[in-house]
Parts: sequence; C-alpha cells; structure tokens
Amino acid sequence: MLRQFMRYGAVGVVNTGLDFGIYSGLTRGFEWWGEHYLIANAVTFLLVVTWSFFWNKHWAFRNKEARHLGQYAKFVFATFGGIMLAEVILFSGVEWLNLNDLLSKVIAGPIVVLWNFSAYRWFAFV
Repeated sequence: MLRQFMRYGAVGVVNTGLDFGIYSGLTRGFEWWGEHYLIANAVTFLLVVTWSFFWNKHWAFRNKEARHLGQYAKFVFATFGGIMLAEVILFSGVEWLNLNDLLSKVIAGPIVVLWNFSAYRWFAFV
C-alpha cells in the first residue's frame, strides 16, 4: 500500500501543479474569474479530474478492469467529496479568516489528498 500511495502522491504532485497553474492563470489573468474564484476553483478542479482518473487508474492503482465508464463515474463521485472539502476550506480561509486564496488552497491540499486516496482505494477502484 505504501508504494501505491507513493505513486498516487506523484500523480497528485502533477495534478496540483495543473490545478494551481490553471487556477492562477484564470484568477490572475482575467478579472471576472478573479472575482468568481470559487467558480474558477471548481472549473479547474473538474478539468484535472480526467487527467487524474487516467493516471490513477493505470499507474497509481494499476487497475486493469475494462469497465472504464463505471469506474470514471465512481471516481468523479468520490472526487466530488474532495471538491466540496476544497471549496469549504477555500471559502472559509478567504471569507472568514481573511487568508490569501492561494494559501487557503495550500491548506486544503493535504485534507483533500487523504480524502481522495481513501475514496479511490476503497470505492472507485474496488
């Protein structure tokens, strides 16, 4: 399981880079997205889901089953829990604690990582 978690972590590092890169590009490059940072966060998160599914299925969890559509649906459903956690933490950090939005995303990261790993391991790729 440790090796699996390490591969999951490597995929996660790439996912995080994509997430922060797209989010920063939207919110720093376009005024509308900057004002609607929660929508930008959700859009970014959803774009990274497909990338994440492919690499987690084929490399991190080495799942060989051919039922891709069913697994993708379960993966997205599990990831939905992660986006909800990320959105609550991002909103709380920005609106209640007056933190920078990127700092709030950093705080959310480890919590979402643990949620997603557990949900993928015991739900999506079972």
